[in-house]
Amino acid sequence: MRKNIPPVFTIALVLIMLSGMMSGSISSFRADMDLPDLVIEELSAEPLEAGGYTIHLTVSNEGTSSSDECVILLLDEYDLIHGNTSTIGRLTLPSLDEGGSYSLETEWDPLPTDLHRLWAIVDPSSTGEESTGENNVATMFLQLPRVIEVGSELDMTPNREELGTYLAGIPLEVPVHTRFDIGGDPRHYRVYYQDDNNSAVFVPYVGGGDFETRIDIGGLPPGSNRMTVNSSFARIPLDPYHFLMDVREVPGWISGLDMREVHFDTDLKCYNSTGYIDIPTLSGSFNVEGTRGISDVTAFQGNRDLMLRVWTKLDGASTIDVLGSFDLKIGGTSFHLSFKNRSYVDDPWGNNSISVTYRSALCNVSLFPRGEDIIGEVFDGRSVPITVSPILCGEASLELVLEMDASGGPLRVKGGLSLTMAGDTDSLVAEDIPGFDRPVVQAVTSSAWSSSHTLGEGGEWSTSGSASCGISMM
Repeated sequence: MRKNIPPVFTIALVLIMLSGMMSGSISSFRADMDLPDLVIEELSAEPLEAGGYTIHLTVSNEGTSSSDECVILLLDEYDLIHGNTSTIGRLTLPSLDEGGSYSLETEWDPLPTDLHRLWAIVDPSSTGEESTGENNVATMFLQLPRVIEVGSELDMTPNREELGTYLAGIPLEVPVHTRFDIGGDPRHYRVYYQDDNNSAVFVPYVGGGDFETRIDIGGLPPGSNRMTVNSSFARIPLDPYHFLMDVREVPGWISGLDMREVHFDTDLKCYNSTGYIDIPTLSGSFNVEGTRGISDVTAFQGNRDLMLRVWTKLDGASTIDVLGSFDLKIGGTSFHLSFKNRSYVDDPWGNNSISVTYRSALCNVSLFPRGEDIIGEVFDGRSVPITVSPILCGEASLELVLEMDASGGPLRVKGGLSLTMAGDTDSLVAEDIPGFDRPVVQAVTSSAWSSSHTLGEGGEWSTSGSASCGISMM
């Protein structure tokens, strides 16, 4: 039991020491070895992992055998300015033979002050006779370290009591640096971290001065997690240091991606999210007047047509890259198209829905429709068959709108694919005509067609378009 002793005890200690010195001087007339001489050889304190400290004490007898037991008084002077003390305990020292020694230990739970002076006094009431009492008193100072700052290299916030914003459920070991004040015994620089719900207690580093430990943020629950840092593994509540870690749910629009992968990029210091989107296949057939027609136009026939890569920094900014590739088939000719778009989002934590729009001309298209067309035309009074093979050129353009739901609903894709084509023909030799060395019949055909394909809410494409063709003779 702890018992407070008034400040006058300090004066009493001085008197005890003086009385010991006086008795030592008196006993010098006699042979010192004729009396016991109890000496405190060791006084130390060691922190316990379970809490509190263990005080170690060793007393030896440098005189003749002591026949009587005596008391050892242990005191904690926790207020050095006013001399306030508390009793740690009263221990019993058995009789010791000449040259003998005895070790004792007791547990101690200090008051939450940073500086303590421990007193050990053998036979404070002077019930036994000794050759000298000068060595019956021993003291030691114990300075408990104070945490004065906690920080992290991943911390992007100016407030030193907040260590950033993170995503829940994603493994991330945040290096946390703890800095102590200067002074004290390095053996007592032991730190533990604990949240308010006692759901995570982190193994402390044992050492002196500044040190670093790592906290897995992914294991903390969502919300503002208040972490407590204390400066002793004995868990003495010495002005605990508190800081906050804001842990948020993964945004719904990220969780809605197919095959989602999220990890933390330690080089860029941001979360990297990757997901894929399937776009319904576009297919159709188109006939152009004057030609055999263009059929089997398809696009987005594969899986995982779009890939989204999202970089979310700890300060809240996000960058979204939309990357896609697909095969566009027109009239039996295939084109491999790819596109990329980058957007910056101001709402990375998913409080609102996000819309990313991509518009681009994908490619220039050149192709030969399947087969050839035979056109009959009157020339010089004769019917001459003319065979033409048109060449079509044009552009394919794409527009996609990605709507990402903040509540975690399905990611929706709207869009349109437009094809605009114009045509011409090769100049062809039709037939030899009498009177000409190499009679050549030239025909020029012009054709144009366009098509727009819209991806609706239900994932179905709607198609609209027009086509025309004209032929002139040269």
